Amino acid sequence: MLLNRIEKILGSAKFAFVIILSFAALMAVGTFFESTYGTEFAGRAVYKSPFFMGIQGLMLLSIFYSLLHRFPAKKAFYGFYTIHIGLIVLFSGSFITWYAGIDGQITLSPGTPSQTVILGRDMLSIVEHDRSEASYVLPYTPYPAKLDETWKEISLVRYLPFSEDHLKWMPSTKRFPSSRYLLFNENVSQELVMSLHPQSTKDFPATSKLGPLEVHYLPPKLLPCFRQQNPSGLILFDTRTSSCKTAEEENISLQKTKSDKRFFVIKGDDGKAHSFFPELSPWPLLFDEKGNWQPIKDSKVRVFSKKLFTEGPRLFLFGKALAYYRKKEWVTKDFQDRQIAGSLQLPWMGLQVQLLRHEEESFPRQIPSYERPVQVNNELIKGEQRALKMEIRGRPYWVTSDRPLGLALDGQRYSFYLQQQTIKLPFEINLTSFKMDTDPGTNNPASYESFVSLFSKQGVSHHHIFMNNPLKFSHFTFYQASYFQMEDGRYGSVLSVNFDPGRWWKYLGSLLIVLGSIWHFYLRRAKTIGIRKKRILV
Repeated sequence: MLLNRIEKILGSAKFAFVIILSFAALMAVGTFFESTYGTEFAGRAVYKSPFFMGIQGLMLLSIFYSLLHRFPAKKAFYGFYTIHIGLIVLFSGSFITWYAGIDGQITLSPGTPSQTVILGRDMLSIVEHDRSEASYVLPYTPYPAKLDETWKEISLVRYLPFSEDHLKWMPSTKRFPSSRYLLFNENVSQELVMSLHPQSTKDFPATSKLGPLEVHYLPPKLLPCFRQQNPSGLILFDTRTSSCKTAEEENISLQKTKSDKRFFVIKGDDGKAHSFFPELSPWPLLFDEKGNWQPIKDSKVRVFSKKLFTEGPRLFLFGKALAYYRKKEWVTKDFQDRQIAGSLQLPWMGLQVQLLRHEEESFPRQIPSYERPVQVNNELIKGEQRALKMEIRGRPYWVTSDRPLGLALDGQRYSFYLQQQTIKLPFEINLTSFKMDTDPGTNNPASYESFVSLFSKQGVSHHHIFMNNPLKFSHFTFYQASYFQMEDGRYGSVLSVNFDPGRWWKYLGSLLIVLGSIWHFYLRRAKTIGIRKKRILV
């Protein structure tokens, strides 16, 4: 009894109206999401979501039971039957495409054959060097997802499908200097975060380049030696005591090689003579068995030659102080000696530098946080990064699509990569040339075309791909999607790849809908003409 009521509801016109209205509303939402947040977000949130597929499934049931309720067959409903059968075939083809189809991209660099298609779903790859590999496919969701997966000692905690890095200061058990500065003049301003903490060096390195200006972040305990105008310009830094002395204070005897390179020799911790070549390396150098100089990187003493940094604009930051070379002497300034608006004047391009924050018991990190993507002119300007939080032995780690993670656990090396799923084509495509036309008087691309060679078991074939002229081969269709410029100035091409196993079912369904509509219109028109003739005869 209950089953009959459900079937009656599913086949009713009211239910069909509600489902069609819901479908139309979701399509409107999807269109808005696609124009505002991008195609990827719209696909995850609407078009490829389980809810949207469920609505289509209910629509299919409504069509099926609406058709079922019109049986036994009557001639007047032949067009109606054909339309509804066409809709069922059309929806079935769409389901086949959703379940087994492929929609991705292939990136082609000039002269480099490729057969790797990048799909839309993200996955984590874990490489245990010299041992094994593991992978985990991440949820296809537009919003943050909690995970409960474990591989050995590695726990997957949280996945962010769209994210941006944000600066956060983390507590530290050891003291390492970290600082945040602002460099500015009348035309530009640039924030600069630098750190010597081991966990910050990847995100915030101790050396940076801002146009022609090189900026170096050094331990504050080197500053006293920078203040001395010692003729040799050599500073010896002891990493054990974090102290420095000049070559003059250590009474070091400098010598020169035949090629006029300075060097000196001191006794190392191992009791052996260590040779330093300040203009070549901060570490002492030692002859190996092949007669080549090799650095002794475990040496506790290192040498710093100030003479290497007298050419060009170079700024040295020591946390709460700075130094630079100007007019044949080294100038040092403290940020406590406040000058213009709390900043210190630099001798280049009217630049000033301001200390915004200095820490020694905390360190800066780039921590991803969820950001809904923002699209402008069909390009994402925010939220493009994927991120995954892991916990290993109680410590949190982040791996992102921009930054792989490498760790060593008990002497075993691991690498973590957050990347998109890929498949291999049974053939290769090589970009032979790329052509781009621009709008008159501008550099804006008006059209772009790819000339490719396809290598398959059947041999080599050549193709020209451009707008409305895709390449079709072995059930795959390749469309011209985008392009990119390489470091050497050449252009590469990006092709969208489509494999649609339900295409012919969708074509057949569409054809049945058209034929059914014509048939239905013909039968209704014939019936109307017959009724009118009867009325005239009466």
